[in-house]
Amino acid sequence: MAITAVEFAGINAAFGQFALEIASELNEQQTYVSLQSVEELGINLVTGIRDEMQYAIPFTNSILQKGKQTSFNPVENVVDFIPRTWKMRPWEVNLSFDRRGFDQTFLQHYKSPSRSIEASDSLNEFCLTLLMQQLKEDMETAIWQGVYNPAPAALNVAEPLEVMNGFLELIRLAIISGDITAPVVTGAITVANAIDSFQNVYLGLSPKLQLQPSLLYASIGNVMKFMQNYTALNGENSVVIKYMFEQWLSETKKGNFAAKVPAIPLPLSGGTCIIQPVWGMGDSDRLICATHTKNGGLMSVGMGDEKDLMGFSVDKDHRNLDIMMDGAIACQIGLFELKNEVYISVNDQL
Repeated sequence: MAITAVEFAGINAAFGQFALEIASELNEQQTYVSLQSVEELGINLVTGIRDEMQYAIPFTNSILQKGKQTSFNPVENVVDFIPRTWKMRPWEVNLSFDRRGFDQTFLQHYKSPSRSIEASDSLNEFCLTLLMQQLKEDMETAIWQGVYNPAPAALNVAEPLEVMNGFLELIRLAIISGDITAPVVTGAITVANAIDSFQNVYLGLSPKLQLQPSLLYASIGNVMKFMQNYTALNGENSVVIKYMFEQWLSETKKGNFAAKVPAIPLPLSGGTCIIQPVWGMGDSDRLICATHTKNGGLMSVGMGDEKDLMGFSVDKDHRNLDIMMDGAIACQIGLFELKNEVYISVNDQL
């Protein structure tokens, strides 16, 4: 079928419905473009933020006094607040496809011998399987490795790591500002020291917080070093190795042959701390152990809401087909240390 036979109005209408369906699905799942960190890694999703939002984390100081006082002496400064600011950073996607090459390349690639695929159906499939997947990968990398660059965007160049400050940059800035006072010294993570490094970062949490649920985030490479270190010390039949294999086997039986590295309980913690492999961290040597409160984790991704995807549009531009998406995103860490208690423990590596 020649591309000249395609009704662009029909494609635009189809994409309007497509955007509505995607937005509805995301709303039901309480996720935004299905970020792995939100779905699987215990990162909170905060929606409804459009530009900048001020909020405060309340806390209380000790109130217990000695008894039998002769007068009423109320404790002062019992309630205080830690200020935090969400600053949303806009992002956009701008793509343009030459109509003349569209029929020869894209449609031929997606045509199946057993069925006829209309151009609008192929476009939907293309966006769902390729464009949206690439957007998710870019965002996943940005929320961990991003360093915000306020300079104007370069023309015709993708810069996902300059859209906003990711978690690694927020932690680096917190160390500089003194919000994190004593990063755990591990040195570079190796196969020989991986277990000690992971356990020492976990022990960097305050003792009472070590009994609460926590997640230890690490790059895929460093988790593999941990497993190599553990296997060398305990053998391939150890409890942790068997647990990982059983988790992986469970996923492959479901047909997921590209199953992600399973979350691993940190042996020293007695199961309260779970190691979370994060591919979005790239080759970072940073280890992050974050406690989880009854209200969820301390690390969050902020977005507008599901209506942001309504900005997904397709336009006819002379011989080109233009695809555009717009939204806003930010990361925030609610609490590092409070009253000499360490809620997020990190090591000294970048």
